[in-house]
Amino acid sequence: MAYARDPLSVEYDGQAAELLDRLYQNNRMPANALAFVASPPGDPGDNVPGSRLTQHERAYVRSLYWSIKQRRPRRSLRLAWGELTPGGRILRVTMFSRISGRRHAEAQPARSYAERPELRSTVAAEGAQ
Repeated sequence: MAYARDPLSVEYDGQAAELLDRLYQNNRMPANALAFVASPPGDPGDNVPGSRLTQHERAYVRSLYWSIKQRRPRRSLRLAWGELTPGGRILRVTMFSRISGRRHAEAQPARSYAERPELRSTVAAEGAQ
C-alpha cells in the first residue's frame, strides 16, 4: 500500500511553510521562531506513549517535518512546547545546520528516532499500517 499522509497534518502545511520561511530567512544559525498551535477544546491526546501532545499538535509536528524534508539546504529542528492553554500551545522552533543536527544526534543515540524506531510517532489513519 502506498504511503498516505495523515489528513490532519496536511491541513497544517501552510502554517508549517510560513514558519519555515521565517526560519530560512534568518542568515544565522541557530535560528528561532515561535508558532501558536491551536487545539480545539477537548482535543484528545495523540496516543503516542510518553507524549503529552494533542492530536492537532502532533499533526502540526508531522507537517513541519514533512515540509522541511522538501527544502534545500537541509536543516535540523528542535521543538520546545510551552504550557497548554484552553486555545492551544506556543511552540518555539530552533533550526540548526544539518551538520550541527547530525553531530547532536550522534552524541545522543538513545534519543535518536533513526536509531530507535519505537520512539517514532505513528498515524492512526484508516488503512494505515
